[in-house]
Amino acid sequence: MVELDKKFVRLRWPVLIMICLASFGMLYFLSLLYPLKETLIEEFSFTNYDFGFVFSVYAIPSIFLLMGIFAGILIDRFGARITGFVFSVLLIIGVLIIVYATTEFFNKGGPFYSIFDSFWQECSPAAKLMAVGLFFFGMGGESLFLVMTRLIINWFKGREIALAFALSYTFGKLGSSAGIALTPILKNAINWQFSLYVGLVVFLFTILAFNLLFILKKFNPKIDNESEDTPFKIKDLRHLIKAPIFIIFILVAVAFYAAYDPLIVFGSDLLKNEYLLSLEQSTQEISFLLILTALFSPVFGYLVDKKGLGYLFLIIGSFLLLIVFTLLLLDVAYPTVLMFIAGLALSLFASSIYPVIASSVDKRISGTAFGVISSAENLGSWVATLSIGYLIEIFNPKIGMQMDQLKMMTYDYSSVEILIIGFMALCVLFSILIYRNRSKKVELK
Repeated sequence: MVELDKKFVRLRWPVLIMICLASFGMLYFLSLLYPLKETLIEEFSFTNYDFGFVFSVYAIPSIFLLMGIFAGILIDRFGARITGFVFSVLLIIGVLIIVYATTEFFNKGGPFYSIFDSFWQECSPAAKLMAVGLFFFGMGGESLFLVMTRLIINWFKGREIALAFALSYTFGKLGSSAGIALTPILKNAINWQFSLYVGLVVFLFTILAFNLLFILKKFNPKIDNESEDTPFKIKDLRHLIKAPIFIIFILVAVAFYAAYDPLIVFGSDLLKNEYLLSLEQSTQEISFLLILTALFSPVFGYLVDKKGLGYLFLIIGSFLLLIVFTLLLLDVAYPTVLMFIAGLALSLFASSIYPVIASSVDKRISGTAFGVISSAENLGSWVATLSIGYLIEIFNPKIGMQMDQLKMMTYDYSSVEILIIGFMALCVLFSILIYRNRSKKVELK
């Protein structure tokens, strides 16, 4: 690996700050939509299936168009600067479409309304247009996360890389927490549209700030930190495909994110129904989980750098999240206690998985490797999110918009919890396999 001179070593922290800002802004906007589930049902005739469908579309570019793999190859071939700018544009297009889909102007017959009202009558035009927005968001957002990953590897490998990944993850979770926690507050104080526009402003500010990395001359040409070694070739993919340890990484990513992403998407509604909480109370619980994750991740990242505990943390984190969903199913613990344990679990896993993969894969194919794993993560998320929306509908066939004595919609999430317990059991198994094969690497010859 080419060593950077002292001037550019100092610049790695501004690079990380820009990455953290972008992570915050992207996940703030995406997460603020989750507490608006009931609003979308009331305002735009969404069903639970529609809600699950809209968010499942986020993963389609990475899964069915292989965007994660394609983006990883582009990053390895052309570097982070060019690809980062292109993916940012796709992301901005997606966000603007999502916002437009929720406007009164569109829903009262504005441009494109008649097109989206002309097919699939069971799904509202707003839901279908939001799905298009989430498609672009997923295409740009997941690819931009790969750019961030490559930047961290370029600037921090051998220099607190786990801490850098953990801080990036922390700011992403803080963004999620802020989006989930502030949305009900802003909705009640003003209206739900205002909460959406606040998210739009936060998103645009942070993404534009991130793109300064690709414009300011002092970050060029070192922003890509090109290697003097043999450049990436498409045929190098065989080194990934043939490596058993990499296949296990794919499996653990699928299993974990099939459990984690639905917890964030449906978590506030799950807790509201499981414990008969108000929307504000349930979103505060999920926000508490994300804040804990943000606080603990840098600490565990530091331990991974200094003590080499990454492989062990994967097992512990997976097992703790398995316990959380088992206790949720049995209904034997307070939600705050469960969210505390879940926060520990997510921190342990998140602070370990990327540094462990980075240490096991040749840097020249790191972008492609993380692209493949990103596609795997999104496959797990897509299957789980869509399945959960469907499970809620079929196991609550007559509830519709009925209200109980507390004037709240109530749904049975037991089937969902059983499904996620299965995912987490697999995750524990795959984490143990990674630990047993920790000495194996994926290297180019």
